[in-house]
Amino acid sequence: MKRVLKSGERREYFEAEKDVWKVATHITRERKKRELEPLVRLLDELEDIPGSTPEAKSFRKMTHDLHDLTTRLDTLLEHSTRRDVQWFVKAATTLLK
Repeated sequence: MKRVLKSGERREYFEAEKDVWKVATHITRERKKRELEPLVRLLDELEDIPGSTPEAKSFRKMTHDLHDLTTRLDTLLEHSTRRDVQWFVKAATTLLK
């Protein structure tokens, strides 16, 4: 949203962003910051849980795999928000083949 001045008016008016890619990029950055980054930090901490029982080993493997997945998603989101639409479409098309 950006502020729009209208001559003769004292009220503030706002105009919504019209570029859908910019809106999606903004939403992605905010959700990444609020949801994905705290999850990656938590999984970092959980990978160091001590214990040699089969359950502890299984838990560490699961948290390691989840950490790997979330780190890759974080990297993908970081790259996609720094690029333009064409890069994203090309990358998504390559992944789907």
